[in-house]
Amino acid sequence: MSKIPVTIISGFLGSGKTTLLNSIIKKYSDTRFAIIENEFGDINIDAELVVGADKGNVFELSNGCICCSMNDDLYATLEELLRIRSRFDRLVVETTGIADPLTVIKAFIATPEVADNFDVDAVICVVDAPIIEELLEEQEEASRQLVMADVVIVNKVDCVTPGYLDAVKMVMSRVNPSASVFATSFGNIANVDLLDIRAFTGRQIEQSTLKYANVLPLKGLTKMGGFTAALATKALMHDIQSYAFTYTGSFDFDKFSLWMESFFYFGGSKVFRVKGILSFANRSNRMIFHSVRGAFMFEEGDAWKNGEERESRIVFIGKHIQGDEIDKALSMLLVKGDVACPKE
Repeated sequence: MSKIPVTIISGFLGSGKTTLLNSIIKKYSDTRFAIIENEFGDINIDAELVVGADKGNVFELSNGCICCSMNDDLYATLEELLRIRSRFDRLVVETTGIADPLTVIKAFIATPEVADNFDVDAVICVVDAPIIEELLEEQEEASRQLVMADVVIVNKVDCVTPGYLDAVKMVMSRVNPSASVFATSFGNIANVDLLDIRAFTGRQIEQSTLKYANVLPLKGLTKMGGFTAALATKALMHDIQSYAFTYTGSFDFDKFSLWMESFFYFGGSKVFRVKGILSFANRSNRMIFHSVRGAFMFEEGDAWKNGEERESRIVFIGKHIQGDEIDKALSMLLVKGDVACPKE
């Protein structure tokens, strides 16, 4: 039996996550959804607000945040879902507003028995447009939710001016260059496709990695003035950064793997996500690399063409990243005779 596609919905408190969930259920009315609702409290009010789904397929995780204290309950719920596999086609996880989606993603990709049965399709972050400035200034979770998203839904745009919306969308695209950004009101996604994104497949990781090329750094936006400068400044406050490096030549596969294991073991807790398109010596195909908080994987990509210059691109997203040190270490992993040409 094929794996169960999983959509993870994040976003700060009041951003419109449940409204978006209801819109997804309504739009894809022929799809049978299983829903995991997480509420930071004793009673899960949000579960009662889910409309259109089979109530027998709605699971409530209350009195804790799914990204930290609720992992045991999450795994128990996933086991129950496997027992009723014939009743649904897809799983949607709506996290609590203060959740770090990084840990939720890792639960699905780093645990073999879970990864064998579930497949993360995409992480969607819902942004509350009228108060995004305040959230970026006061809540680090809001920044983390943004950088981990594959799709950003800027919601409640009916409450902001067109100029302010343009600034929000620009900053969102700089905070997370690989994400698709859409503007909505009341969670209306009539013209937005949110299923079958396959963001964690090699092909999509390769495309999202390439998006980092020639992206204007977020710090550059702080000089523009107005709403854009204010938003960019607040987005930078929590020191979440992305570094993209390009190298000509090929890496040594064993050395690269060993260095990555050591990197994540000793200092990787501050690195949220790593993705790359890599060339390895004695391998005829590109290798797609993907990591979520230390759990990493390789997937074979397209073959290198005869005479084609081999080039590797790798992106690190996290907090207080030491870009120069990473660049120096990666340069040493290239096979002898290859030259590193880092770009940030």
